[in-house]
Amino acid sequence: MTYRTMIKSACLGSALALMAAPAYAQEAPDPLPGEPTLAARPPVAEFTVAKPVVSQGVIAAFYDTFRPGMVFLERPDFDVGIARMLDVLDRSVVEGLAEGPRLAATIRRELEIGIPTDPGQRAALDRLISRAWMSYMATVKAPVPGMLYGADWVKPKGNQPHEVLLTAKAVPDLAQHVTDMSNVNYFYDRIRDAEWKRLGERPGAQPDPRVVANLARARAMPRKGRYVLVDSASQTLWMVENGQPVDSMKVVVGKVSYATPMIASLIHYATFNPYWHVPDHLARGYLADGMLREGRRYAERNGYEMIDSWSYEANVLDPMSIDWKAVKAGTAKVQARQLPSKINSMGKIKFDFPNPEGIYLHDTPKKEYFDLSERDLSNGCIRLEDAMRLGRWLLREEPVAPNADPEQFVPLPVGTAVYVTYLTATVDEGGQLAFLDDIYSWDPVVGGAQQAQGQR
Repeated sequence: MTYRTMIKSACLGSALALMAAPAYAQEAPDPLPGEPTLAARPPVAEFTVAKPVVSQGVIAAFYDTFRPGMVFLERPDFDVGIARMLDVLDRSVVEGLAEGPRLAATIRRELEIGIPTDPGQRAALDRLISRAWMSYMATVKAPVPGMLYGADWVKPKGNQPHEVLLTAKAVPDLAQHVTDMSNVNYFYDRIRDAEWKRLGERPGAQPDPRVVANLARARAMPRKGRYVLVDSASQTLWMVENGQPVDSMKVVVGKVSYATPMIASLIHYATFNPYWHVPDHLARGYLADGMLREGRRYAERNGYEMIDSWSYEANVLDPMSIDWKAVKAGTAKVQARQLPSKINSMGKIKFDFPNPEGIYLHDTPKKEYFDLSERDLSNGCIRLEDAMRLGRWLLREEPVAPNADPEQFVPLPVGTAVYVTYLTATVDEGGQLAFLDDIYSWDPVVGGAQQAQGQR
């Protein structure tokens, strides 16, 4: 399956697809607990709740396996910590946990009666709180639908019940822990808070499914750390330090027919004087046309070499030994690369990162593209407005090629995470939410026909 098929199935689906249950919620869904109090109904642990709330079996297995006693009820800071947790659960409807407010309401009803003295009822209440918190954490730490993970290091972590609940039991300040865990990252928090503010100003309003979809994508980035973020919707790259953007630049991303996929990976090195390896469809197109029109002169004038393999030990072939009519017709293939030069499509430097679709960041000689407001123009890879500035930030020194030879690899002092995502929801300085053009049609349709708001 290609990334285009995968992305369409994951990103063009309904909002329900984005709200699928976490991997460990395996049991069939059934209703949330109703109005009766703990004293008047079976123990809470006997109830199961609707997806994506974590199932009772998962919570029971955690308690049976790890025997933690009370995770929450016996904490000295329980009152303050649980109050903060319930506020987070109220808000979680914006984040994709549709049952979050009902879980919060159920816990509030039990606490208004008072913490039970009966051991079984106390255990049931503690398990209910554990399910609620685990369900929230499973929501905000779930893998991003449609994202290609190019490295294990950038995959979601800390989303297993024993990790979440034993941590909650051990932290010295529960309220602060809840706050820290619910502050997902700079980009996520701004979108979520703007939508929560909008709902507060419009009693009875429901979360915009486009916001839910955007938050599902935005949760990929970490709360802290140093990373590169590329947003295909706004065609912008951010450099992030300690979780805060410190610089940005324009980028060119894939056109609709070659949409840039969502990727989480790591950049380990910079490549100076890169070759440009010509994609098959372009070799069949303008390269074949040029060779049929001008022959050897076309290859020499544009710096193209025909090679026998995609490897560093490739042998260079005589371009006139190739049946260019067959290449044009699609009955033969050619492997071609463009030598480093002022017209090389990669420019002076590129930044590879592991991913199954061969996407990378690169310089470009076509600087005029960055004067355009709509920059979805590439064949999938990401062209940088100022590749040397990004190189300076990644390398932490002036980016200089070791020599003039092609493909000079310079390792970064520290591997740097890169996240390529798609955020059509944007927040202005006043905290107001707007939507960019959904150029790839990955957002849920709202009201039968989706209208763009704001500016690209």
